[in-house]
Order: sequence, then C-alpha cells, then structure tokens
Amino acid sequence: MPTLNEGLLLARGEFIARMDADDVALSDRFEVQVAYLREHPEVVCLGSKVQCIDEAGRFLYEGFHVMDHEVIQELALTGSCHLSHPTVMMRRAAVMAVGGYDPQMKYVEDLDLFLRLGEFGRLVNLPRTVLKYRMHPSSICGTFILRQAEQIKLASDRACARRGIPPRYIERPPWRPANRLSRFEHAVRFGWTGYMRGDREMAQAYAAKAIRLIPWRSDGWRLLACIVLKLGRR
Repeated sequence: MPTLNEGLLLARGEFIARMDADDVALSDRFEVQVAYLREHPEVVCLGSKVQCIDEAGRFLYEGFHVMDHEVIQELALTGSCHLSHPTVMMRRAAVMAVGGYDPQMKYVEDLDLFLRLGEFGRLVNLPRTVLKYRMHPSSICGTFILRQAEQIKLASDRACARRGIPPRYIERPPWRPANRLSRFEHAVRFGWTGYMRGDREMAQAYAAKAIRLIPWRSDGWRLLACIVLKLGRR
C-alpha cells in the first residue's frame, strides 16, 4: 500500500495505469484507454473486460463486468466490485483529490478507492479486453480472502455513511477459492473447460489438481477417466 501511494506522488502524467506484475497487458491497452479518457472528460476511472488465465498462462474464461457508471456504483455500494484493478486507467488529479489509497484498507484498496472516485466523477468499463488477468492460489486475494471480506463491508459502510444513505452491504460467497473444497471445485470446473476444448494438457493438469486436493471425491477421477478415454486417443 505505501508503494502505491509513493507511485502516485512520483507520477507526473495525466493518467495512472494500474497493473499487477503477473498480469499481461494487450499491446493496444494504453492507446485505447487514453483515447477514451480524452473523449470522455467526465470519466475519472476506466476499466475493461479481462481474459482470466491461470499460473501457466492457460485461458480460463472471459471475465464479465458491467459497463455503466450507475450500475457499477450501485453494485460497489453493496460490496461487489465490477472494476478489475489491474485494468484501470485513472485521472491522476482525481485520485489525488480523493486522497489516494487508504493504508487501512490493505486488502480492498481498489474497492475503497473506486467508491471515493465515484463521488468525484464517473467510472466506466470498456466493452473489450485490454488485459489478461492471472489467477493463482498465492495471489493476495486468494491468500487473504477472509480478511478481505471483512474490509469489503467496512468500505461499503463508510461509503454509505459519506453519502448519507442506509448501509447496502450484501454478504456474498468469495468469487475465488477460499478453502480446499472450493479449490477442488474450481479445479474440476477448469478441467472440464480444458476437456471441452480438446486441450488434453490443461484437462489433465486440473484433473490431477482436483485428485490431489480431495482424492476420495469421484468428480476428479471421473474427469480423468473421460480424458483418458476420449482425449487420450488423440
């Protein structure tokens, strides 16, 4: 968190582009986002759709985010963030005007900042992909997901208090795996994704992961059997 704010202080450009070290920006990301912000001065924070990839760079699915400012804001107030932090490009002046990142909100610094930016200008998502978002168990979100849930409620409650409206937080199950069972379910899901694509390497990798996680569940073994019987002949 201190590093994020230090970067804001050191930056001299009009726009701040956020990205994590393990993600992959598409080649035209800056061109597309700068052009949009130039054409829409009322927008202070611009995100996009993402392609979710795993630690090996395998495509998992295309992430969905709502595009409209009003819906993004309404969902954010309930604790559901529909701006993917690594995709956003923000106006530096707006970020500084709302105080930058809050060091107390270590695990939800993005949602907290977006809620404050939403009180300053408009937040929008592009209906196209500008970044490949890497998902892996050792990420900050995956490691501290329970602590993160506590801070999501705090960010939501603070935003509602600032706006003089009743609390709107809604408790939701984590969208990332938070325990062995959910990691197992994700492994089975992505194993079948690879199977349906005819990607034997991906399907086998996730079947093996599922079996390692919960070897007594039949789901992983059934997936592996289908891979051997169908994809194994290719």
